[in-house]
Amino acid sequence: MRPLRFRAPSARVLSFLPLFLPALTFVAGCGVDTTGLMPPSDVVPVVADAGDPRADAGDSGQAVPSRDTDADGVVDALDCAPYDSHAWVRVDAYADEDGDGIGAGPVTKVCGSANYVPAGYSKLNTDCAPTNALLYVLRDYTFRDADGDGATVTESGAVCSGADLPKGYTNAALAPDCDDTNAAAWTNVTAWIDADGDGYGAGPSVVQCTAGAPSAGYAARDGDCDPLDSARFQSLPYTARDADADGVTVAEAGNLCTGVSLPPGYALAPPGNDCNDHDASASALQLLYVDTDGDGVGAGAVQSLCLGTTPAGFSTTGSDCAPTDPLAFNELGYAYRDVDGDHYTVAASGVICTGNALPATYLPSADLGPDCDDTSAARFRQVTVYVDADGDGDGAGSSSVACTAGAAPTGYSLNGTDCAPTDPTLRVALPYGYVDRDGDGQTVVESGALCANAPLPKPYATTATGLDCDDADAAKTHFAVIFPDADGDGVGGGQYVIECIGAALPVGYSPYGDDEDDGDPAKKDDPELFESVLLPVLLASKAP
Repeated sequence: MRPLRFRAPSARVLSFLPLFLPALTFVAGCGVDTTGLMPPSDVVPVVADAGDPRADAGDSGQAVPSRDTDADGVVDALDCAPYDSHAWVRVDAYADEDGDGIGAGPVTKVCGSANYVPAGYSKLNTDCAPTNALLYVLRDYTFRDADGDGATVTESGAVCSGADLPKGYTNAALAPDCDDTNAAAWTNVTAWIDADGDGYGAGPSVVQCTAGAPSAGYAARDGDCDPLDSARFQSLPYTARDADADGVTVAEAGNLCTGVSLPPGYALAPPGNDCNDHDASASALQLLYVDTDGDGVGAGAVQSLCLGTTPAGFSTTGSDCAPTDPLAFNELGYAYRDVDGDHYTVAASGVICTGNALPATYLPSADLGPDCDDTSAARFRQVTVYVDADGDGDGAGSSSVACTAGAAPTGYSLNGTDCAPTDPTLRVALPYGYVDRDGDGQTVVESGALCANAPLPKPYATTATGLDCDDADAAKTHFAVIFPDADGDGVGGGQYVIECIGAALPVGYSPYGDDEDDGDPAKKDDPELFESVLLPVLLASKAP
């Protein structure tokens, strides 16, 4: 084999070389693993088809020992299917006539592999229905539903199935079927003769196999208290009577043959207190109080009267705290006062005789918040303030408390962070993490805080821009690896240096360092210098 001759790349190609070094290193370190490509020792050699149009002009009709046409790892001479990469050896298989993936019948030899046989064959031979692709395995069952009504009878056996048992066979016990030949009957019900058709029967019971309801003329409930009257079929108890139908009952217990519910005048409930169940206009024994001022609230001694409605001059309540004042009849408690009406309150609890609601200046609970001065609606909130000597909106020094409407008084501020209390142009300490003192647009790391107005003034910044190698010289912005170029041909040579430079290279230097002869501008490329000097430098510069 001819030796490879290395030719060093040109200076322009060399400048892009670091981008390809990882890929070149990967290829150089990889090999082709041929383990497992040789065919097994029991593979029978197959003679190539001389008439196959895929054979090239040099084929003689015999298998070429070194060729692997289908790239399956087995050479054509040993491959029983040299043009099928899935098959290369004779394996046992069974005919799969219905294409369901499971075969049947006698075993036969086909060209395949450990996990592959051609279409129409399978390595399995358990198909119980070789000509039906939907049926291929025997499955056990323990219950039958021959009439398809969803109820089953116990029956065990095996049936040729697909992925699931066919309809009518199951291993899950459903409701028991009393007649598996009739889809309209599956459960036994107990019934009684219902002569009047009211849904309640009477007499001896019978058992019927139906769909869940008794047949016509029968009912699932017995105990009809009047078998010949469809409006009366059950005996219901009652504990209260309302003979005068005034809606108020008295105690009376018994049983009544009726329909779905008790009729009006009867109730199964605790009895009421009708003081006269024979007069609908007088039902309640009322406890009344004299209402002298007519405000709806009475006072004095209670009186007991059996009346239908409350007469004028009386009230059912006797808590009037001012019996002669129609505007004051109710004692209401309060917990807060708002004298100045600004909706800010002070805590003050007590009781006042008034109407249905507290007066405006009395409150049961706090409104907007505590009031620091309930005599003035313009002052209600306590705020912490600081002296603002320079009037820039930020104060400083010790805090004090003022009662205002929420804002700081003139000459004060709610903020006590002024870093220059006597200078209105400086008010807040702004942090910075980077500085560009030479103004070249490249920063260096430096952290601190500056008393100023937002935004942060130059040369200070909170985010980095580049990495300045000399923040005292605007012409120098970054470090670079460069080579001395003695002959001025644009390609340097000799030992590299790392310099702090700007946009332009220093005179007499080049970014390339593979000059074959740095004293002759006609000679630029030196392969040996590339391998021994430049390549290690480039690799070192890419190292983490």
